[in-house]
Amino acid sequence: MFLYINKMNIIEFADINSIKWFPINIKITKEGKIPSYPKEYNSKVNQNDFKNLNEMEILERHDYLEECNCIALDTNKIRIIDVDFEDNIDYEKDYPEAYQFVQQLIDDKIPYKKSNTKKKGKHFFVQSNFPFNNYRTQTIYKHIELLTGQWAYTPKDRKLKGNMEIPNFDFKNIVKKTQTQKPKIKKNMIIKKITNIKMFIFFIIFSFLFILFYI
Repeated sequence: MFLYINKMNIIEFADINSIKWFPINIKITKEGKIPSYPKEYNSKVNQNDFKNLNEMEILERHDYLEECNCIALDTNKIRIIDVDFEDNIDYEKDYPEAYQFVQQLIDDKIPYKKSNTKKKGKHFFVQSNFPFNNYRTQTIYKHIELLTGQWAYTPKDRKLKGNMEIPNFDFKNIVKKTQTQKPKIKKNMIIKKITNIKMFIFFIIFSFLFILFYI
């Protein structure tokens, strides 16, 4: 039986569900969200920090929470369904499939928090073994994408609703096919590889014959 939560702090939720996080500052401008680190990190902003830093190094950054207005969340294991609905669009009327998809997530009590900048936006927390090949993954629904490796930013005092546990989610039917297809190998690349292999074999045979008859 799932435990329902209402207004749980994002940091408490992340700790309970073993989601990696560390403090960060976010400045909202016309150009978008600009992240920066506190000077104590002695480092430039790096999207690969959750992969490159060990557990102790990440925990040490928690000491600087008071100096930051947000936290960065790791989405390499726990994925986020990023509902980026625009304020001036009636999705129930214009994009009913996207609207119904979000309503079903809420009805299923998938844990979520409100968007950082959009009134209609939401971030749902799920987990999956789906073979994503990008840090951001597009879905078939209007203005809904998945964070699948890229950081998720959130104010450090943001609250959540939904079940405490993060459920498994099947993305197979909502991820665009172009997001899962492996890049095709061009014909000329194949020919080049075959040519290189032939040259290598010729070199081996020539070397063998040279040693056999001249040495």
